[in-house]
Amino acid sequence: ISENYAHASFLQCRVVMASYADALHRVAPLRLVGGFCGWRLEVPGLVFERKRSTDQWHEFALSFKLATRQIEFQIVSEPLGFMWRIFPLPGQGKLIQDFSDASVGGSDDGHGQNFVVAAVPGQVVSLYVRLHSAGAKVTA
Repeated sequence: ISENYAHASFLQCRVVMASYADALHRVAPLRLVGGFCGWRLEVPGLVFERKRSTDQWHEFALSFKLATRQIEFQIVSEPLGFMWRIFPLPGQGKLIQDFSDASVGGSDDGHGQNFVVAAVPGQVVSLYVRLHSAGAKVTA
């Protein structure tokens, strides 16, 4: 993953989170993690930025330049790490083209269920995650 966006084409992918009952302030911010960073949580530059919020919806975004043909990943909570993770719904394809629903689980969930983004190396990928908040809880 690279952050140099000069002369790059863009790919936008959206993940809408499935039901999860937890306070938003406990799980945000979100972090991208995958094989490209050795599944390590301390790699800099992989934290999603909070973009838009309403009373019920919160959107987070992360853009990066793809260094390889594809990346395989999950999205985790920055403060909770793998104890709170977003991964593809069971039976749904892993490859994100434009929009993908997701499951939310804890440290025992989602092993081997990773999203995949495939693009031309050098293309800028923008990932968006929308969280739905109902009161103090986060749901879909």
